[in-house]
Amino acid sequence: MKLVNVKRLRPSTSLLSRSSRQEIESDRGRVLFSAPLRRLQRKAQVFSLESNAAVRSRLTHSMEVSHVGRYIVQKVREKALVDQRNEFAEQCLEIETIVETACLLHDIGNPPFGHLGEKAIQNWFKSNAKKLYAIATNGGQLDAASGHYLDFVNFDGNPQGVRICVSLQGLPGNYGFNLTYSLLGAILKYPKSSSDCMQQYSKIGVFQTELDAIKSVWREEGLVWGERNKLVYLMEAADDIAYSLSDIEDGIEKKIVDERSVLEQFESRFADENIAEYRKMAESALKGGVTSPFVSFRTSMINSLVGSAAGAFYKILDEENVVKKSLLAGSDEEKVLKIIGDFCKENLYRSPEAEDIEIAGYNIVHGLLEKFSVLLELSECQFSRLVEQSKGPDLCRRMFSKLPNSLVDQYRYAVKMDGQNEWYHRVRLVIDYVCGMTDDFSLKVYRLLHGISVETI
Repeated sequence: MKLVNVKRLRPSTSLLSRSSRQEIESDRGRVLFSAPLRRLQRKAQVFSLESNAAVRSRLTHSMEVSHVGRYIVQKVREKALVDQRNEFAEQCLEIETIVETACLLHDIGNPPFGHLGEKAIQNWFKSNAKKLYAIATNGGQLDAASGHYLDFVNFDGNPQGVRICVSLQGLPGNYGFNLTYSLLGAILKYPKSSSDCMQQYSKIGVFQTELDAIKSVWREEGLVWGERNKLVYLMEAADDIAYSLSDIEDGIEKKIVDERSVLEQFESRFADENIAEYRKMAESALKGGVTSPFVSFRTSMINSLVGSAAGAFYKILDEENVVKKSLLAGSDEEKVLKIIGDFCKENLYRSPEAEDIEIAGYNIVHGLLEKFSVLLELSECQFSRLVEQSKGPDLCRRMFSKLPNSLVDQYRYAVKMDGQNEWYHRVRLVIDYVCGMTDDFSLKVYRLLHGISVETI
């Protein structure tokens, strides 16, 4: 069984001869030293624009997820050694780093203000695209069945993350980070595009702009399109295990929920569901120990859930055409995570501390797109003149000047390769810029563009 493939979309330009392990470490270095990863420190996990540094950002959350991912693989390796599957156990040393890096990347495509930011992009496009296109093309009509059109209607942080990895990093046409095939497989949660009809996935995982590249990886890996790479289950399980427990800890830190009350509720809910092992964890944590009750509970929970995830992964190692909802589907652990997730929805995600900022965030992202929409009203000829000669209507010229040169170069390359979809690539240029903003920077730009606070950016 071979789950590690260090081939890349573009041959490496390194003059050094690298081992498989070194190729995988190179992936990790590319991600760790990248601007998109650093920006996650100013994007919220749950509580946007949070001044308390003890409350998690997307970056600290991703670091925790990466630890859990490594831990799961270590447990898988232990099982392989017990079964004397020594070749696979050796492979796990490489898989550990692949999964760690995939976990660091799992939220890299999130726009400012998370899911509300995604909704703002979707709704803005649905409401405005046809009107703007008609102005730009003097009465032209958008094809609502087009994959490019549906990409924006179904906009999501997951395919945007793939776009960052495969297209936006580095110079145009060089495949972004140029990651190994194994890592690309480990980050693609949904092998589905807007032009696919797959009932097993409710979301898309890749945009039209990266679809050909990703499908070539799938062919090389011997996977049927729609089938998930097995390593993605490890990344996904690590995220599921980490995020709800961490979100509750943040809620305790912000005094939105009370520590003992949380544990008492879990003890009661686990008893109702007859999940004795996890009820005892809550009961034991309430009795106290060497650390705070919730930290004790979180630690015990992670240890147990990691062991279960590792066991579930070990069972699918030799299966073909795996399409599972999750590693823990159908288990007591799935029930436990649902109970925790439901608690978060009821007590944290719907709290004024979270919702009020999210409402503002939705309007910030929507408002930014409104302001940049003047660029989408221009004809292709007018926009080309703006790009190449910096000439055009005064407002358009000033708005265009805000766009980073690196993204403009990506637009130029996209139009060169696919000129018939120029307008969609122009929309992509604007959305790539807005998506890359941190929460606080998007607020700053919004205030400037709306004349609320005049400050040079």
